Amino acid sequence: MKRESPVIYCHCAGARLLPEDVKNRVLRGLAESGRPFEAASDLCGMAARRDPELSRITARRPVRIAACFPRAVRWILSAAGIPLGAAELDVSNLREESAEDVLGALARDVAAQEPGASRAPGSLSPAATPPLRVVLHEGPECEPLSGSRKFEIVHALLEAGFAVRCGPLDSARLDRDAGPVLVLGEWREGDVSISELRRGWLQAAPGYPERDLEIRALKGLDAASAAAIAEQIRRESGTSESAAWRPWFPVIDYDRCTGCMQCLSFCLFDVYGVDERSRPRVVHPEKCKTNCPACSRVCPEIAIIFPKYKAAPINGAEISGRDLERDVVKADISTLLGGNIYRLLRERNRRAESRFSRERDESRALQERLRCLREIQNDLDIPPEVLGALPSYEEIEEKARKAREAAERALRDRGESPATRRRQDSQGDDSSASAEPHE
Repeated sequence: MKRESPVIYCHCAGARLLPEDVKNRVLRGLAESGRPFEAASDLCGMAARRDPELSRITARRPVRIAACFPRAVRWILSAAGIPLGAAELDVSNLREESAEDVLGALARDVAAQEPGASRAPGSLSPAATPPLRVVLHEGPECEPLSGSRKFEIVHALLEAGFAVRCGPLDSARLDRDAGPVLVLGEWREGDVSISELRRGWLQAAPGYPERDLEIRALKGLDAASAAAIAEQIRRESGTSESAAWRPWFPVIDYDRCTGCMQCLSFCLFDVYGVDERSRPRVVHPEKCKTNCPACSRVCPEIAIIFPKYKAAPINGAEISGRDLERDVVKADISTLLGGNIYRLLRERNRRAESRFSRERDESRALQERLRCLREIQNDLDIPPEVLGALPSYEEIEEKARKAREAAERALRDRGESPATRRRQDSQGDDSSASAEPHE
């Protein structure tokens, strides 16, 4: 029996970047098609948690995904340990394409190849507890749902942060790592009891914990009530609350990354580390500061993607020649956050001897630092709340020192000299000078 390649829809519930009309028309079209599909509340969130469901729904290739920019989707999946080549991934861009074009691409008959490629290590760590997932079951045991009712239920579940499968429950999903599953359906009265369904599915999935399988009837429930049932089961099962964290974090385009380690040296929040190949990797996505894309702006190769960012090429759009020609902002972290300003003022004080009192120097230093921070905020698009959350200058210096040491170790492990790499990246320019305040 021929099996079609999977269709995956990303609702991007963690951000309001996708045009609502396009997004809802695509979801409604999928619901009305009668074909099985997978719906992710937020693909970035699934990747950040290394959700095992993401590996299951992408196991058959090629994978058809309605989400955002293809470059962003490819490297989101790579970060989750699912590396896909161009022939294995077909992405429809909900940020730019029409609903008709997206639905047309998803409706094509594409035979699946099984099994998919083996899972790669990836850079992100798996969550301790897989989240609750929901199956809107469609099979001979159920009355068919109308397209509009299916759309309303799936939309409500996605807005609440749940991943949803529309189609028959595949017992292969019920393995030990699957986590709790809620099955919803319009069960035919008198044909089969819920207890019989439950027993049959558990027999087909030996080893799956019986307590993790919940089956509920949709009859008489509206969309909000169905989402409320899922929320109640999520709380009772103690699984992670998918909607609690907005998935904002960088992913790295390794086709462009040269391993200069500027991202590792720059970030103050321990987002980056080093992988087994001595390349930078995102190890703590949850520590990234929401709406802050600063590290992508200091990357000389435009290799850092923030899929939820507003503008190209940081959002994963294809890189143009104009992007490559732009001046890349390069700055030393201590300069950005006040170190060189205080040093400069001390030097001025020595030259002027007693021209300024100690109190006036400190006041002027603060004014200079605030002015510099405002300029940096504009240049790097750093949200004010991120600047307000920065640690003390001494803590910044210590974090920057540790980051530089980690970056230098990685470069040495690759056989590169940190000093040579710095000269190559700066191309003879003093990167710290660009952030010095004007005399």
